[in-house]
Amino acid sequence: MGLGFLAAAIAYTVFGIMYLVEDYTVCNDCKGSNLWGYALTTIVFCTISGKYCIYIQRDKSKMKLWVYILLMTILGIIYGGFAIWGGIELFEKSCHAVENSHLWTWGTCAFGLQCASAFLLLSSLLCLIFYTLYTLCINMVYSVSSVNESLNDIETGESTVVDS
Repeated sequence: MGLGFLAAAIAYTVFGIMYLVEDYTVCNDCKGSNLWGYALTTIVFCTISGKYCIYIQRDKSKMKLWVYILLMTILGIIYGGFAIWGGIELFEKSCHAVENSHLWTWGTCAFGLQCASAFLLLSSLLCLIFYTLYTLCINMVYSVSSVNESLNDIETGESTVVDS
């Protein structure tokens, strides 16, 4: 599975670069559209973040949980920002000639992947937050109930303390 993911990432990057070169003039002729810049920024960021994620996976034992949570949050926000930018460039600012290019098709795929990545990263973060709050509430309920039991034992004189 790891090799398949690596092959898909390499193909994504290679096709992105190939379409950047192929469709440069089409995108340059479309004034007001930054689809070419969006695609270039996406390729650069995905390459850098992919290498960083591989580095993190190698040194898992040294990482703390809060570092993973922070990285999930940052990556989710960044991918969400890229998805918003890509949506604007693809569906609001593109010319008809750009919409028929390979770069537009690649950008649509990148937009979908960024939407899915942002959703998964941020929703898993929300699940982690809700789980933590649930655990804290359960622990508080058990703590309060054990204090109430202790107070009831003291009031009724049923102490569980053993004298030696």
